[in-house]
Amino acid sequence: GGLGTVARKKQKRGYPDQWPYKINIYTDDRGKCKGDAVLTYEDPNAAATAPNFFNNQNLRPDDDSTKMTVQMAEIKEAP
Repeated sequence: GGLGTVARKKQKRGYPDQWPYKINIYTDDRGKCKGDAVLTYEDPNAAATAPNFFNNQNLRPDDDSTKMTVQMAEIKEAP
């Protein structure tokens, strides 16, 4: 990304540069995208800056119907 390095999901095998990026795109039971995703940055400062940088930007250039809403994820405590 333009702000910082996207974190990677740690794996038992392989080299860190081969691990998949820590991006979760949520889908329904049929596999269709719900419109929500979570992206994790390595640097907490980059994560804190992302909403100001990306909020209300177009996901696809020149297509105003694809404006993104970007916010910090809320951590919910387990019951």
